[in-house]
Amino acid sequence: MNDKGFFDTNVLVVQGEIDGIAFVVLAPLVPIPWEEALSVEVGGGTLRVVPLDSLLQLKFRAGGPQDLLDAARLVLLHPGLELRARELATERARDRLSSRRPLSDLAQRPEDPGTGA
Repeated sequence: MNDKGFFDTNVLVVQGEIDGIAFVVLAPLVPIPWEEALSVEVGGGTLRVVPLDSLLQLKFRAGGPQDLLDAARLVLLHPGLELRARELATERARDRLSSRRPLSDLAQRPEDPGTGA
């Protein structure tokens, strides 16, 4: 997001707040099978949560460091998804996932090279 609160992208973005809950709606970046979405009751309304496979696709599509850490953490929580996550990984993410390090290592925050911490 830039300093004016807008995403630096050519993707349609709608932001807002309803009853104190902030939201961001993006135009579809990946196909999402909404019939498989989980419905959760929140504040008198229903929130539809994308399926895990779609969430992984979105994380890999975004490709930022935090997105890739999130994807690795999701796979750690759902170990059966590791092969699927590798299939979904974009070139940038695949480079990081193709290292022989376990995903648990990738999910750790990198050390600061200047301090070793």
